[in-house]
Amino acid sequence: MRLKHIFTNMRIKYKIIIFTYLIIILTVNTLGFIFYSTSQKYIINKASTSNLNIVKQINASINTLQTDLFDISTYIATNQEIISLLQSNSVITNTNNNNLSKTELTNKIMNLIVSKEYISLFALYSDGLDSSPYYICTDLSSNLNSYMNIKSNLIYHNIYSKNGAPYWFYNEKQSTYILGNNRHSKIILGRIIKNPNDYTSLGTLFLGINEDVFKNIYIDNIQSINDESIVIVDDHNSVLSKYGDINILDNDFSSKNFYNDSSNNKDGFIIDKVNNKDMLIAYSSDNQYNWKIFYSIDTNSLTQEIRQNKVFIYIIVLICMFISFPLILLITHYITTPLKNLLESMKKLKKGNFTEQVKVTNNDEIGQLSVVYNEMVIEIKKLIEENYVLEIKEREAELNALHSQINPHFLYNTLDTIYWKAQANNQKEIGDMIYSLSKLFRLSLNRGENFITISKEKELLEHYLLLQRIRFKDKLIYEILIDDGILNYVIPKFILQPFIENAIVHGLEPKEGTGNILVKGQHLDNNLYFTIQDNGIGIETNKLNNLVNYINEPNKNNKKIGGYAINNINERLRLHFQNNYSLKFTSNINEGTKIEIIIPKVN
Repeated sequence: MRLKHIFTNMRIKYKIIIFTYLIIILTVNTLGFIFYSTSQKYIINKASTSNLNIVKQINASINTLQTDLFDISTYIATNQEIISLLQSNSVITNTNNNNLSKTELTNKIMNLIVSKEYISLFALYSDGLDSSPYYICTDLSSNLNSYMNIKSNLIYHNIYSKNGAPYWFYNEKQSTYILGNNRHSKIILGRIIKNPNDYTSLGTLFLGINEDVFKNIYIDNIQSINDESIVIVDDHNSVLSKYGDINILDNDFSSKNFYNDSSNNKDGFIIDKVNNKDMLIAYSSDNQYNWKIFYSIDTNSLTQEIRQNKVFIYIIVLICMFISFPLILLITHYITTPLKNLLESMKKLKKGNFTEQVKVTNNDEIGQLSVVYNEMVIEIKKLIEENYVLEIKEREAELNALHSQINPHFLYNTLDTIYWKAQANNQKEIGDMIYSLSKLFRLSLNRGENFITISKEKELLEHYLLLQRIRFKDKLIYEILIDDGILNYVIPKFILQPFIENAIVHGLEPKEGTGNILVKGQHLDNNLYFTIQDNGIGIETNKLNNLVNYINEPNKNNKKIGGYAINNINERLRLHFQNNYSLKFTSNINEGTKIEIIIPKVN
C-alpha cells in the first residue's frame, strides 16, 4: 500500500522514466531469454548429432578390434596342430616328430602378434597336469599366474560358462589375476579351447589389448576431453573402459534414464541428470558383443560461450541505459513541460484569473488539450459575464427596489395595528382577514429562503384559502389533508399555492354554484406526493395537450403554455430536482381539474 501511495503521488516525469526503463529491461530480458533458449537448443541439437557420429565412429573402431581378436582366437582354438599339442599335454616341454615344436609354435604366434601390434598379451594354458603355460607379453609385463590360481577366480567360471565362446573382461593395472607384474591395464578376451571330437576342455586362451589402445581411439575422435567422458560396459553392466574427467559411474548407472534408453535403442542421445549436472549422453551398442559405449559431455560447457555473450549483452544494455539517461530526461521534459504549464494555468484559473491562456506549441494530444482548455476559459469568462454578473446586477436591482419599498417590518406592524383596532371595534371578520394577510406575507417571504417546510406551506395555504373563502362567501369550500409524517420535510417555496390560485381564478370563478378544492399530501415510496383537485369548469383538450407536452419535454422548443405560474413552477422543479420529479395534469370539461406533483424527500 505504501508503494502504491508513493507511485500515485509521483510526478509523471518520473513515471515515464520508470516505465521506459521497465519496458527496456523487460524487452531485453525477453529477447535475451528467447535468444538464449533458441541458441542453446540449436547448439545442443548440433552437438547431439556430432557426438552421436563420434560415438558411432568409436564403436566402429572397437568393433574392428573385437572382430580381429575373435578371428585370431578362433584360428588358435581351431588350429589342429595346437589342439594336438594340447591333447598331448606337451605345449612347451615336449617335442614330438609329428607335432608342432616349441620353436615353431613361438615363431607362429610371434608372427601373428606382430601382424596385430595392438595385442599386448598372448597366454595359452593347457589342462594337462604336467604342462606349463605359454605366453608372450609385448608391453614388458611378466610373471604369468599359475593355472590353478586362474581357475580359482570367478572370471574363469564366467569364461568356462561361455562353453568356448569369447568372454571379455577388464584387467586393471594393479590386478595380478593374469600377470604378477602387470605394467598396463588391459581388456582381455578369454576363451576355452575345446576338443573337436568330444568337446572336452583342452585349455584356456587369453588375448589382451592395453587400454591405451582404446584411449587412442577416443583421442582420435574427440577434440578435447576437458568436460567429456567415455565409458564402455559389457552386456553384464561391467565396466571395460572409461576415460575423461567426469565419471558418470559414481552411482549405480543401470537405473539411469540414459542406460534404459540405450537398452531400447542401438544408438541415440539423451540429456540426463548425472551427479547434479545436465549431461548430453550419446550412446551406441551396435556391435557383436552388445557393448554399450557412452559418450557424455556437460551441457554447460556447450553453452558456456552463449552465457558469456548473454552477460556481455546485459553489460552493453546497462551502458546504453546509463548513456541514454540524459536523453530520456530531455524527452520527458519535452513531454511534461506543456502539462506543467497547463497545470499552472489551471491553478491560476482556480484563484479567479479568467484571462489565463496556455501557449500552444504542438498539435499533439497535449496541444489539443491546451486548445480546448483555452476555449473553455474563454467560454467560462463569457458565461460569468453574461450570467453571473448579470444575475448579480439583477439581484442588486431587486435589492434596491426592495429598499425603495415599504419595510416589511413596518408592513407587519401596521397590519398588526389594524388587526387590534378591528378586534377593539368587534370587527371579527376584518380582524381575521388582517391576521391571515399578515401571516401570508410572513410565510411568503420566508426570510429569503427558497425552501420551506411543509408545515409552513400548509399554514400558508390555510391563510390564503381563508382569505379566499371570506371573499367568495359560501361559494368556496376547501379541505387540506396533509399527513403529519411529512410536515418536517422541506419543498421549494410556492409550488402549491399558485395551482390553488389558478383553480380558483380559472376553474371556480366562472363556475355556477359551489366550488370545492381538495389539497392532499402524503408519502409515496421514497417521494412526496401532492394533489390539488377542484370541481371547476376544466381545461380544453387542445390546451391541456399542449400543457402536457410542454411539461414532459420542455427542451424541444415548445412554446410556453399558460400563465407565468405554471412555467415558473416547472422550471424551478427542474432546476432543483432535474428529472427526478413529476408534474401531471388531468382535466375534464365541466368536471374539474386534478394536478399531481411528485418530488423527492428533502430533510
